[in-house]
Amino acid sequence: MRDKNGYTLPEVLAVVTIIAVVATLTITLSVSLLDKTKNKINDYERTILVEIATTYAEDLDKNGKSYYLTSDMNQGSVVIPNGTEVKEYAFKELVHSNPTIPITINKLKELGYFGDLDVKIQKKYNFDCTINMNFETSVQDGYIVIDKISAKLGDDCK
Repeated sequence: MRDKNGYTLPEVLAVVTIIAVVATLTITLSVSLLDKTKNKINDYERTILVEIATTYAEDLDKNGKSYYLTSDMNQGSVVIPNGTEVKEYAFKELVHSNPTIPITINKLKELGYFGDLDVKIQKKYNFDCTINMNFETSVQDGYIVIDKISAKLGDDCK
């Protein structure tokens, strides 16, 4: 389809149209893949935060770690003030009456629960971001036992 003077206008338009269609498809697929990848990374980061808080909660239950209240809490008719250290059986009594207790990313960092790999996650989320640790308890032979531990990101973790 080539004559002495070059390509015809319909030939040039056809090639440009084909290139435009291929470019549009490629860009659309690339943007879609990037969005999916970002969503997977965000899900992974949230999972890591929940796992870190769950590990801390397990340490509170089994390894005698201390929990420092982040706000005043009621335990029966007694109000325990913010900042109070609670550990061992007193902690089990606390979660028996308050099954959901908060912890901040900053406090988990302070306690050494973040490694070097988690630095990017710490920077992305607000350090005051709250993770709610949930405890299911029961009483066995007169003693409070923690049966199940889970964690969930608070609404301020976005």
